[in-house]
Amino acid sequence: MAEAIVSAVFERLTSISLQVAENGVRLVVGVNEEVKKIGTTLCTIRAVLADAEKRQVKEQAVKFWLDRLQNVAYDIEDLLDEWSTAVIRSKIEESQSSSRLSSLQPFANSIPRLVGRRGIATKIKELSESLQVIAKEKDDFAFIVNLSRNDDIEPERPKTTYFVDASEIRGRDQDKNTIISMLLSENGQERGIPIISILGMGGIGKTTLAQIVYNDREVNAYFQKKLWVNVSDPIDEMRIAKAILEALTGIPSGLGELNTVLVKIHESIEGKKFLLVLDDVWTEDERKWQ
Repeated sequence: MAEAIVSAVFERLTSISLQVAENGVRLVVGVNEEVKKIGTTLCTIRAVLADAEKRQVKEQAVKFWLDRLQNVAYDIEDLLDEWSTAVIRSKIEESQSSSRLSSLQPFANSIPRLVGRRGIATKIKELSESLQVIAKEKDDFAFIVNLSRNDDIEPERPKTTYFVDASEIRGRDQDKNTIISMLLSENGQERGIPIISILGMGGIGKTTLAQIVYNDREVNAYFQKKLWVNVSDPIDEMRIAKAILEALTGIPSGLGELNTVLVKIHESIEGKKFLLVLDDVWTEDERKWQ
């Protein structure tokens, strides 16, 4: 479990670091070094996790160490969500500021933006320090270091569908009702297509939550078209576009140009209320989303 969490956090850290570099979003001085330090430390810790997870069954101290590592990894994951949101918000504010006639308004907006970045930077430094302590403690256990792992070869991820037995799901009513309320709300329709993101570590039930919302009676009655598409990694825009079109028409697409597929999708959904669920999404590349 710990190995999966640490690996997921490391991959997200790498992805968001690239996103930040591409968008030119800066934090306070010294934070880039802390981010690199976190990445390096995670790599070092990953090399001993296979042995640690075997030994935790009999060694309480090892289990306690792994629990602390998981808690810090979850905290880093939460921070990465906050950081990613800040990057997107910064781009939106920058775009809005450039279109305003007043030169004072962008300056006013920059103050809370700067405070927000400093807050994220402070949290990054604190989590980096916590991770360093945990990394040093691993040496006390004399774990076996595994340097032969091959991260480039991974088993194919299972494809998901919208089928679920809702009667077996417990404890998700509040989350389900919150999302359904957002879906059925007419607020913000003029701002374009509303997007609701369900974020979190692997295995916490994001797909299950999406499934029970997708199959809800109110949702079925509200939307004229409902589509479920598995994205997976790496993202393939052409495959996804064809999957959307096939879900709309019920006919496999033999089209070879992405633009032609998008035109057909547009014709199928124009003037209709539709719900599109993109499940198992990993990429944070805004160009793919566009």
